[in-house]
Amino acid sequence: MLQSAEGLARAAVQRAQDLVELAAAEMRLAALSGLTMLLCVMIAAAALVVAWGLLVACVLYLFSQSLVGWPIPAFGLAVGHSMLAYYLWHVTVRLSRNLTLPELRGTLRGGLEPKEGENHEPVALVAGGS
Repeated sequence: MLQSAEGLARAAVQRAQDLVELAAAEMRLAALSGLTMLLCVMIAAAALVVAWGLLVACVLYLFSQSLVGWPIPAFGLAVGHSMLAYYLWHVTVRLSRNLTLPELRGTLRGGLEPKEGENHEPVALVAGGS
């Protein structure tokens, strides 16, 4: 009976060690995967910028060969790109609000924080006060 208890205890300890090693290996894999994904996104973004620049250069070259010339299409492309950048900036600002975890904070604090659109008067919470 004692040997089976020792064997069971050793097996439990070995199982725990194996689980810890597996968790550590998966964390390393997740970190490396995340780093690789970030690197791939940066390279893809650089390739996209180069491709877009070449496309704009080709369009402007074609317009420079026509009677219209290149300044008017270049101004149109600049306005279009400015509008796109402004729109994407607004999308980014709207999405950044999700990074503050508003629903989770509201749930954890029991509704102490005012929600958007509510009166944002400063409230002081003092320990032991009412």
